[in-house]
Amino acid sequence: MTDHGKYKVAFSLRGVPVVHQFVPHETKLQELKQYFLHETPLTSQQKVFVVYGLGGIGKTQLAIEFARKNQGRFSSVFWLDGSSETSLKQSFVRMALQLPREDLTVDGVEMLKQSIININIAVRECLRWLSLPLNRH
Repeated sequence: MTDHGKYKVAFSLRGVPVVHQFVPHETKLQELKQYFLHETPLTSQQKVFVVYGLGGIGKTQLAIEFARKNQGRFSSVFWLDGSSETSLKQSFVRMALQLPREDLTVDGVEMLKQSIININIAVRECLRWLSLPLNRH
């Protein structure tokens, strides 16, 4: 199995808000594509892109559209809702449930066997998985 395949997680936008009137901003989508998909000597590093602006101008929908259009170019795409601490923790729990079992620690595997998920363990497992050296694409 290639490393790219090892870190492949099925694409899902479950829980992501959908706005049917969204008009894509092709210039902004191209900017995101250029940043994330352009090969550079630093490609092995994880990339972060901050989209900011006033509420209601389409930041979330822009990110969703980019994720939908380019999902096949990444091994995994996760949607983390950072609108509040509680929402972010719930997002990490959903993410932890999607991670390959063989990449989890013993605590993570045990957590998944429980009927109530330990949020702190879920967050720790997700952050650890995202920081694995070969998990960059």
